[in-house]
Amino acid sequence: MGAPLQLPHVDLVLSNAENYSSDAQMAICVSLYSAVEWIRVLLNEFCAAASTESADSEQELEACVCLLSRLVVRMNQMLVLQGNIHGLL
Repeated sequence: MGAPLQLPHVDLVLSNAENYSSDAQMAICVSLYSAVEWIRVLLNEFCAAASTESADSEQELEACVCLLSRLVVRMNQMLVLQGNIHGLL
């Protein structure tokens, strides 16, 4: 969950979106959609892993809490990307 997802700076891309051709706008939407879908896959897999793990020690509990906090960060990032897609439509 700690690996970054590399996308162009969204604010820069979206601020000039109306100046792009329809093909470029479609490419932006598809890129954002693909990023959202990738984050969904990650969230589903890591949530399933986190729910099946049992924290027997304090160290395992801390690792589980760390994973859950990363999941929340990724979920927030996904929501921002979805909002960007809706802004383009």
